[in-house]
Amino acid sequence: MIRISRDIVISSALILTMGIVYGFTLAPSVVEIDAGELAAVQYTLGIAHPTGYPLFTMLGFLFTRILFLRPIVQLNLLSLLYCLIGLVFFFMTVHRCLDRLDPDRRPIFGRSRPDLVKWLALCIGALFLAFSRTFWRQSTSVEVFPLHIALICGTLYFFVRAYLKPDPDLKDWLWGTVFLALGFTNHMTMLLAGPGLAFLFFKKEGFRISAFRRLAVLGGCFLIIVFIVTLYLPIRASSDPLFNWGNPRNLGNLLHHLTGKQYHVWLFTSIETAGRNLNRFISDLPSEFIWPGLLLALIGLYSILNIATPVGIFMVVCFLSTVLYSINYDIHDLDSYFLLAYIVIGIWISVGVRSILSLVGRSRLRWPIVVLLGILPLVQTIDHFPEADRSDCTLYEAYTRQALQSLPEKSLLLTYQWDILVSPAYYLQSVENVRSDVIVVDKELLRRSWYFHQLRTRFPEIIRPIEADIRPFLKALEPFETGGDFDADLLETLYRRLMTRLVRTYMETGPVYIAPELSQEELRRGEFILPEGVMLVPHLFFFQAVSTEGYVPLGEVDIEIPFPSRSDAYTEMVRNTVSRMLIWRALYELRFGKADEARRLRAAFIAHFPDLPLPPTLENL
Repeated sequence: MIRISRDIVISSALILTMGIVYGFTLAPSVVEIDAGELAAVQYTLGIAHPTGYPLFTMLGFLFTRILFLRPIVQLNLLSLLYCLIGLVFFFMTVHRCLDRLDPDRRPIFGRSRPDLVKWLALCIGALFLAFSRTFWRQSTSVEVFPLHIALICGTLYFFVRAYLKPDPDLKDWLWGTVFLALGFTNHMTMLLAGPGLAFLFFKKEGFRISAFRRLAVLGGCFLIIVFIVTLYLPIRASSDPLFNWGNPRNLGNLLHHLTGKQYHVWLFTSIETAGRNLNRFISDLPSEFIWPGLLLALIGLYSILNIATPVGIFMVVCFLSTVLYSINYDIHDLDSYFLLAYIVIGIWISVGVRSILSLVGRSRLRWPIVVLLGILPLVQTIDHFPEADRSDCTLYEAYTRQALQSLPEKSLLLTYQWDILVSPAYYLQSVENVRSDVIVVDKELLRRSWYFHQLRTRFPEIIRPIEADIRPFLKALEPFETGGDFDADLLETLYRRLMTRLVRTYMETGPVYIAPELSQEELRRGEFILPEGVMLVPHLFFFQAVSTEGYVPLGEVDIEIPFPSRSDAYTEMVRNTVSRMLIWRALYELRFGKADEARRLRAAFIAHFPDLPLPPTLENL
């Protein structure tokens, strides 16, 4: 008869419970920001935005060939599985740390076995981490950070295990190096653990010749793994995949892509930025872990620094290196960059729980305190559930699908609504073949040379007529992309001329549409100029470029936008875009005396946005 240890039963039950809760909050569709692009790249085996994420792409491609679910559901589910794998490694890491804190396995609760205290501490810390705000959100949809969680937790486990062994051999350190290298090929913030890992290695091995020999072998293995996985990028780029961001087929493009050169402008920008982001990190901590959890973390930090000082220092270094680097990155969605710090806080919480249970010992308060400590992660879970829940998030698919369906066949759409339109369209068009005839051009990506290569592959019909305008622009762009001296005025002039020519030439063969953000911003500032004799007419979701002053009919008005219960900046972006376009089109109908059409649009507006005011001319219609 096969006997299963109690440790396996407890850990498996807890992981299963976490997985079930995660399943209730899993997104059923494509969500905002990069999810659509990343899903499309994984499914088609393409190349994503920097730093390319080759391991993430290949694993996602394989996973979509295993199950028979909708691809986006499979990839969202894969993120859930990555987070659970990370929690398994978190379990094992904390298990090792708690054994180190109590090497003699002394009983605390009377005759109770000492494992009871350890498992209470481990489970409470794991629940706090699993249902912290940012960690939980990673499990709900496709992103690169769930795989980062799995690999960074695996790296921490193997390095801590090697350190805590009395006499670790090379193989013990090698497993941690493998995970570190794989993590580096997924997201470069993996290196934020580097200072702490180096401290742990040299603390154990010392500064001896044998230590440097081991380090040389580990470094060689690291480079070999990174090299082999990264080879995917130039090899795949040379076959002109559907999505080929950066076109990293040569060494220069590859280095720019791997180092995220285009994002360097947002790194270490100013002391003010660092201060603002540090304040944001600190002020957000109570919304990541509730206040009692943070108090437990402080107790755990004190305990581990006193009882297992080197391990405690290792964790402090990991925490500080993560925070000090990430606060110098001037981007909006910064929370995910603090994940390693949050994982360390989860470990501290487990140690804090163990310290409190050790302190109360056999007193009469021990069981009430156990109950209280067990309730705390449940309180956090209930508090964070509404924000983490993406189970009703179909907004971005519905908006993008209906926006594409509203356009005539073979339309050209010029936009830069990446977060809510372009990225979801990548997935819907290339994976599910939703209106793949519509040519969606990201106006901001037209500033990059690689984008023209991708457009030539996907839509040669729009590039061929403007090659004469592309060549001088790319020539002026080259010194900008390679770090040389460039003429900014010439570059901007050629860029604007290129966009104008694109609209003019394509209007000769098919309809052209301009997204409202371009019409209301760049067009008004003179940064985008329509061809002579061309004007914009409000359509349903976009403006149509036309050469007539006469009435342009709209056709069907069939809008069904399912706004989720929770609102944020991206849902508001969709809300503002759709509501304004309905009003502009209704006013356009009135201008041509089409009162019935205007009433139809007003009815659609009231149905979706009953809380928004109507212009007086539509109110009295």
